[in-house]
Amino acid sequence: MDIPDQKIPVYRVKKESGKGPVKTLHRNLLLPLHSISYEDTIPDMTKPPIPK
Repeated sequence: MDIPDQKIPVYRVKKESGKGPVKTLHRNLLLPLHSISYEDTIPDMTKPPIPK
């Protein structure tokens, strides 16, 4: 992680593996890892999709 300008709240980030592009993100888009719950990432399959 790199901070290009100390006056602007943006960070340059890349994957830990080093593969892929470097992205510049505003601090509001950075979330602590524990803020994303596992349940939110699993799709709810209890209701069948409604056909159109």
